[in-house]
Amino acid sequence: MLLQALILAAIVCTKLAQGAAKTPLKHSVATQFCSFSKAAKQAANKLAQTLGAVKTSLNQNRKAHLQNLLVAVKRPTDEMAGLILAQYANTQTAKCLSDLDKWTASATQTVGQAVYASGRVDGFLEVLVGHRSDRPGDNKNCIAKDNDGSTQEFDLEALCGPAETALAGTTPGDLKTIITAAFANIGNSATTGGNNHCVIFENLNTAYTSKAAATDFLAGLIKVSASAGLTAATAIGTQRTTNKILKDIDANWPKALEAYSTEAETSPTTEKQYKDLLKDEISRQKLHAAAQTVNNCKEADKPENMDAYLKQVFKIDANGDSEYVKTMKEISMDVPTKDGETQKKDLFDMSETDLEAALAAELRQLSSETAKLTIEVKQLRQNQGKQATEDTFNKIKDETACNNKPFCTYNTTETDENKKCKFNETKASKSGVPVTQAQSGGSTTVNCASHTEKSKCEEENKGKSSPVCGWRKGKEGEDDKDTKK
Repeated sequence: MLLQALILAAIVCTKLAQGAAKTPLKHSVATQFCSFSKAAKQAANKLAQTLGAVKTSLNQNRKAHLQNLLVAVKRPTDEMAGLILAQYANTQTAKCLSDLDKWTASATQTVGQAVYASGRVDGFLEVLVGHRSDRPGDNKNCIAKDNDGSTQEFDLEALCGPAETALAGTTPGDLKTIITAAFANIGNSATTGGNNHCVIFENLNTAYTSKAAATDFLAGLIKVSASAGLTAATAIGTQRTTNKILKDIDANWPKALEAYSTEAETSPTTEKQYKDLLKDEISRQKLHAAAQTVNNCKEADKPENMDAYLKQVFKIDANGDSEYVKTMKEISMDVPTKDGETQKKDLFDMSETDLEAALAAELRQLSSETAKLTIEVKQLRQNQGKQATEDTFNKIKDETACNNKPFCTYNTTETDENKKCKFNETKASKSGVPVTQAQSGGSTTVNCASHTEKSKCEEENKGKSSPVCGWRKGKEGEDDKDTKK
């Protein structure tokens, strides 16, 4: 049994190598070559299409992120809705980057190798197409009809794809599988006996007087020997992993095929797209993960009905219309353009650059208002504290205890009814204590410590019988002892 198998294998190998000088390539075999060449061109187009789609999605997601951050900052009542949509856009951006990461060096180079191999195959077939008779029925051809070696039309661009690769389509299929189908029948001659007239596949030793070595085409995929004519140099099962123009495609094509698959979605950026996303429960499911992330929910703390929560946040009515989208449509801002100029634009008309500028302006205004409010709150607390302090020292009855305070002095000439422990503006100023003193006609508050300029500080003394503020250097034990205040 083993002997029979070995004999059969020897016969197969012998048949593979057999041929005759000037034997043409079968029309069907040449067509199979083209199946690889066309698929390789389509692989390049598919790469361009995939990267273009990822780029578009990346830009749209970035724009959506900026749109919704601007709404969140500008409309506090819609902050949560804006943050959820901004988080959704951010998640899709991350997926875009993950899609790009799939295109490793080996995956990208594999597509490049496929296009190169396609060019080699096309060039080889182009020579064979040129070496054939123009008249039907003639038998002098390098690509010939399968059964008798006569002339048969061979449209190179239709079968192998156009010379302009971009016109070849974008559905490459599995190149790894196509390799075997395309190159498996190279040694299958078009004819046996007569009709062998392809000068390219001439007996080399005869044609060139002395040339015993075979000539290789397609990096050894096809061999023209000195006696047997056109043959497959080695079976394609071996060549697919050893041939220089095919081996990297065979090894790495699965990585390229996987990279064509993308996961990222494109976030809405127009009024209609936002309406479509928020209109029903099925479409709103895309926002569940974003809502959970923004709220930093543990699994157990998620809203029992997430869609009901989203309808509340986005103020969605029974018809599926969202007040949030209406709010977006109403937002219009002066967007910085150039040289201090601005232009009023609606939110949906803003470019990414406009959105960045508008968001920066809104954040600056918010920061300024926050800083102003912080100062006002601080002063209010100080004033309340100092008034409480005045009430406190008015109640001091002991002379020593009163004089030890940095802001009061015991007046022995006053009657007990008039409270002998009095506020001392001069003493308070020298001690760096902001002055609050009840006076006739109401209370006057002077916050010396709030001044950062000497001129402003000394203006507090104008119109007063005695100075209330003084510009001095910090004292030992104070945090800012080296600073004038």
